[in-house]
Amino acid sequence: MKRFVFLMFTVFSVFFLFISCEIKKFENDLDSFSEKPDTTEDTDIIDRDIETDTDESEDTNDVDDETPDEDYSDIPCGSVYFNGIDSYISVEHDDALNLGKTWTIEAWVMQSDLENKSPIIRKGDDTESPSFWLYGKTPDSIVESFSNIPSGGFQYGTSNPEYYSLHSLNEVKNGKWYHIALVKSETQLKLFINGVPQASENTKETVLQNDQDLYFGAKLNQNKIYFYGLIDEIRFSYIPLYSENFIPETRLSADSDTMALWHFEEVTGIETKSDGKNILTGILNGSAKFV
Repeated sequence: MKRFVFLMFTVFSVFFLFISCEIKKFENDLDSFSEKPDTTEDTDIIDRDIETDTDESEDTNDVDDETPDEDYSDIPCGSVYFNGIDSYISVEHDDALNLGKTWTIEAWVMQSDLENKSPIIRKGDDTESPSFWLYGKTPDSIVESFSNIPSGGFQYGTSNPEYYSLHSLNEVKNGKWYHIALVKSETQLKLFINGVPQASENTKETVLQNDQDLYFGAKLNQNKIYFYGLIDEIRFSYIPLYSENFIPETRLSADSDTMALWHFEEVTGIETKSDGKNILTGILNGSAKFV
């Protein structure tokens, strides 16, 4: 009898965790992002990646190494857990990652610590001029009024790279899923949170190209910074997928315009392969793990 009760409790626990994992992606307060944003970009708060590199006040060692419960690691939610200390995914450079004039970069993220800077996607390792980046939190030193706001941008030029960077108009909260998308059309760069446009800037520039690796969950230059939380469904597309309000898919799909898409559904091992036109392999480093 005791064994039967224990078994039923275990089944119920796994079922509840699976359901709660799915619910979390839908429970976001979309109203907080529904205000029509001021599309006039304030260049005083542009987060040039090189500026964040010089902030030596960050101490990522203060982040608690909280690993998920063993039961939680068995739930097929298709995410990767990053501990904020040494976890990241590296994808070896491929020419397909040198984006052109039009593209979309997007991901589902859930941050566990808003006090820690949160690099989600970054093309470049030791360089201070990455091709492009997507962050879940903007450093306090750059934007004093809102510290917990997502941002994204890209470098352009050859000898002296310049940059475009956009910031959300709203803060994010701990323990909630957010869909973040950076969209480049022929003439504009736009940032979307949960399908709502947050900021835009006119630009016809092409992304700076380099031969450095792509990273999820880390910025690995001189002042290393790591993401703390869950990252899911990273997709790169060759076209600008979004131009106005939309409802993000919880599980993204690959089509003829998909450069690469990572679902993170491998469950075990240290490799994660992409769907799409290019099969690119990501390697889990440090304490990164499938959950």
